[in-house]
Amino acid sequence: MNDKLINNKRIQEICIVLLFCALPLLLYRDILFNGSIMISGDGVLNYIIKTFFSNGIANGYIPLWNRYLLSGLPFMSDIQNGFFYPLNIIYLFFKPNDATNLFYLVHLSLAGYFTYLYSKEIYKDRFIAVIVGIIFMFATILGGPRKNHINIVSTITWLPLILFTLEKYKNTKDARWLLGTSISMAIQFFSGFPQSALYSNMAVFAYFIYVHVDQKIDMRTLVKNTFKWLGLYVLLISIQLVPLGELIIQSGRARVPYDFFSFYSYDLRLILMSIIPNLYNNLYAPFGEYASSGIDNEIYIGIIAFIFFLFAIRNYFNKDKFVKSASLISGFFFIYGMAGNIPLIGKIIWKIPVLGSFRVCARALFIVIFFEIILFGYTLTKLKFEDDIKGLIKYCERWLVIVISISFALFSVMTQPNTPEALKAKYGTLSQVYVIPVVIIILMIIMLKILLKSRKEIIRTGIVLIIATIILVDVGRYSIVHAKFNYEADAAIKPNSELESILKDKENIPYRSWGLIDSPEKLFDNNLDFVKSNYGMFNQYMTLNAYITFNDKKMAHYFPDTQMFVTQNELLTKNNDFLSMLSVKYLFDSWDSVSKLNINNYTTGKVIYEKKDILIDTKAEELFVSADEIKLEPNSKYRVTLDINFEEVPAIFYVDFYSSNYDNPMQDGLFEKIGPSKQSYSIIIDTDGEKLPENTYFRIISKSGKNIKIRSVQVEKLEIQEDSTVYKKILSFDNTVVYENLNAKPLLYIPNKVINSDGSYEAIENKDKDKVAYVTGLESEINNYDQNAVISNLEIKDNSVSAKITSKGNTFVNHTQLMYPGWKVFIDGKEVENYTVNNLIQGTVVSEGEHVILFIYNPMSLKIGFGVTLIGIILVLLSLRKNKYSKVNN
Repeated sequence: MNDKLINNKRIQEICIVLLFCALPLLLYRDILFNGSIMISGDGVLNYIIKTFFSNGIANGYIPLWNRYLLSGLPFMSDIQNGFFYPLNIIYLFFKPNDATNLFYLVHLSLAGYFTYLYSKEIYKDRFIAVIVGIIFMFATILGGPRKNHINIVSTITWLPLILFTLEKYKNTKDARWLLGTSISMAIQFFSGFPQSALYSNMAVFAYFIYVHVDQKIDMRTLVKNTFKWLGLYVLLISIQLVPLGELIIQSGRARVPYDFFSFYSYDLRLILMSIIPNLYNNLYAPFGEYASSGIDNEIYIGIIAFIFFLFAIRNYFNKDKFVKSASLISGFFFIYGMAGNIPLIGKIIWKIPVLGSFRVCARALFIVIFFEIILFGYTLTKLKFEDDIKGLIKYCERWLVIVISISFALFSVMTQPNTPEALKAKYGTLSQVYVIPVVIIILMIIMLKILLKSRKEIIRTGIVLIIATIILVDVGRYSIVHAKFNYEADAAIKPNSELESILKDKENIPYRSWGLIDSPEKLFDNNLDFVKSNYGMFNQYMTLNAYITFNDKKMAHYFPDTQMFVTQNELLTKNNDFLSMLSVKYLFDSWDSVSKLNINNYTTGKVIYEKKDILIDTKAEELFVSADEIKLEPNSKYRVTLDINFEEVPAIFYVDFYSSNYDNPMQDGLFEKIGPSKQSYSIIIDTDGEKLPENTYFRIISKSGKNIKIRSVQVEKLEIQEDSTVYKKILSFDNTVVYENLNAKPLLYIPNKVINSDGSYEAIENKDKDKVAYVTGLESEINNYDQNAVISNLEIKDNSVSAKITSKGNTFVNHTQLMYPGWKVFIDGKEVENYTVNNLIQGTVVSEGEHVILFIYNPMSLKIGFGVTLIGIILVLLSLRKNKYSKVNN
């Protein structure tokens, strides 16, 4: 009899597993294998990352380094790439489009099944646990806009399993379940979204404390278990944690501005969206920045579920420790999501290391939503008790009054004569904004009253099914069920034949390209989608553009912003040597940026204005303006040069051309890096083709705390040199013009000169970085230097670059990928010193003769992390064996 019962339970469990596997497949069957991709927006970037990973494995190497973005990046170290996530194996067996769809659907199934396991352990009711698992599986937090952040979905997926292992430990006292907690937390960490993993860890720690308090475990055991649990977790994730720590140190990203941290927090008005989800949103996009966190509609779990959740808190908070713990955890993270809108709390959190470096506190909502659904299920289990049903009916009737009142108030306000027509159209009719929530509550009251009169189990089961169906249909309006995407033709992941004509040799092309983006607004323009979405990484074209989180400090010195538009004009006009040093040969210009800039070399023409010994008296920091008449010509370029001494950095200092009816802000001369350490300043101002008035003035405008002495100022009209073109137009396609940088150096090249450097940026500022190698730590100058050494047999792979060097004397080879810990260089198989060149790239000395040189990325951080993780795995195996041995002897 017992064997039969056990077999029946096994069959039931198998059927439940199959149910959770089948539901997502059935729901998305029409797009599963037809070439469509269920991604959009940021999802394209994740698609590119996964494809890059799977292509590397398919070609027989582990992609530790990504040479296609910026001047090279450590691919494996960035946790957001999910390098060590086990479920990436899906991408090795399916085509990228199919793998992306399956990857998402597998996580939906796992999220639902893990929630079922956890719920069953709490409720001891398999039927309700299945219902709760299905509702979480199709909640908007997993099925809505987060599809674009598939690594957020994959991270959230593991939370219920982690909680399940802790609940099993609480119920069985078996220490192996604590091992399971550490292992499942490690898998979650590898999934690729550290912010969600961190929030999950915080919730799990609170639950861990609850488990030990509920079991009245003594403090000594609590401390011991905490040490074992967290210690093992850290050991298991070290293979990713150690390289990630190195990456954070190299990027210096540990501290961010408060505005960054508080970006996209929500306020208390978000609570109304748990009742009327259309209040601020349409189906998929935020409606109104004033109350929006950008992911508002994710909080909606169905008005029935929300009311049941509140009922559980109201009725069982003081009666059940589990309800109290779940409520407090949910409440904490709800407040946390508002941190940016709570000045004191926000500032405190911002100052906490690690926590304060993440933006969008609203991403903590998934913990709130998960426990809301769990407590909704808890209330469902109480529908077998008459007093609970009566209490729930009264509670629903109160909420019916509340929702009707809110709807009436909103309708009244939005139908006033001064209300904008757009708002009247949305809120001024009895649409789904008001009707659906009211109807759902009325139906729920009717069902509960039917349940109250009939105590049959089949009625109870039917009522639960009806409630679940209504919730799923209701929430389904906001999930991916009604938003299917096909991005097969997206510019970011579709090869471009025009680009192919330039970059034919994808595997060994020794040059980079650069998509010009000259202002932040252009990031939202579609003209250059292939650059904005890391197109180069997908199609294996080296590009200087990238969407990255961790920008190396050396690179950030030249590019403060990872999208690289801040210093674009300066790079094109004054720092061609820097672009050339980084092998930037092709420039993709979608906004005619190049033609508007000074992209050619100019020689001095006629001096049209000159003045010496100008004293700027601050006069209590009042604005100072010096104006002298000057004769200008249209469509001309003028160089303004000043020899000046600043005692401190002025609040305002610039020059311009001006008259009473002529003041073009585009012709203001703004100098970079003004300060006491610099004395010579120069800038070019273009008069374009504008008609100029007769009386035009050259002005110096300043505001400073101390006097400023200008020793000399000069304005020259410039003339273009013949044959001085730096950027040559070579192709146009799709409103994009392609220019070739004629000075670009290849990936490996021989500089004209080598100079020992102290490693300061001042030592190499405004120098010919493409011709001169400023080498940090070089013990002595290279004698008998051969700048005409020949590089041949170039072979480029993602983790290495090799070539044959033939020289008549000692020489130096520049390697234009980022100097990063883990890069080593070998000559004829023997490791030699790898130097930092120009404070950014790398290079080494090669002696006279013919040699084979190999630059290879082989990070020690990965080896250390692997060794530590291996210790963790051994400890897990030993613990399992010990527990098994103990059970056998008992």
